[in-house]
Amino acid sequence: MLNIDETWCRVVCVKIEHLLCWAYVKAKFKLASDIAKNEEAAWFVEQIGRLYLIEAECLRRRLTPVEIKKRRNKSDVGEILKGLRKRALELQQDNAVTTAK
Repeated sequence: MLNIDETWCRVVCVKIEHLLCWAYVKAKFKLASDIAKNEEAAWFVEQIGRLYLIEAECLRRRLTPVEIKKRRNKSDVGEILKGLRKRALELQQDNAVTTAK
């Protein structure tokens, strides 16, 4: 049985974009990369590092919040994020197939 909060969230939260802490995600992939020498994990670390460089550029240039938002909406950031999502979904599907065997 769903409680009120879960029901509300399923109805209202449909259009909410999920956010995550890139530092946490990067740390997990870095750990996998270092311990298991996992190439996939290393790729994720590299891509998240590219996002960090863009954020560092914003800080270095002392951009305003509006300018930072514009920078984050440029196509290069979108391509990095799309690539991360695509690769994550592919790995998830591969894992589902492997687990099902």
